[in-house]
Amino acid sequence: QPKTYKIEPQVNINIPAHLPNVPRVFNAFSRWYSTKELSSIIADYERMHGEYDMIMISRFDVIWQQPLLFNLLDRDAFYVSNVIDPWPAPGDGDLWGWPHTGMPELSDHWFISNSKYMHDFCNVYNHLDIYTLPGQCPSWNYISQHMITKWHLTKLGLESKIKFTKFWHKNLDSGDYSIIRHIKN
Repeated sequence: QPKTYKIEPQVNINIPAHLPNVPRVFNAFSRWYSTKELSSIIADYERMHGEYDMIMISRFDVIWQQPLLFNLLDRDAFYVSNVIDPWPAPGDGDLWGWPHTGMPELSDHWFISNSKYMHDFCNVYNHLDIYTLPGQCPSWNYISQHMITKWHLTKLGLESKIKFTKFWHKNLDSGDYSIIRHIKN
């Protein structure tokens, strides 16, 4: 029962000159553009009906195995998923990403927080031209959604608010959720 929505053709995303206009970069910019637009839609709805206690932004391809109980979450936190390292390597089965490893990255599958933190987070698109400059946000293969997520939360002063809940596992043989493309046939 959507309260409101916006459907539009793919917009023309202007990739900064310091990045190649390749699918990976275009997809990242497009994803964060959509997140910014979503925040605008939510803010318009909140102006008419009151602020949400919590907002969850999720990818469409998440498959849940376990319920997510919002009433147990801290409204002054910014939640992301724990990720069990899915790659076959020494340490397989360990927690992945910041702060569990030395890599400055967080899962980008879904985010949950209060209205203010979420709207601040959703403006990441407005900073991508700077974040992607050499010497700014770490990257992998030109750009990394995971690294941008961590970088932006740190820039917003929300790093101390990051909390983890639920576990992702690649094949749903354990964990609370997975991504559709990773499900075994």
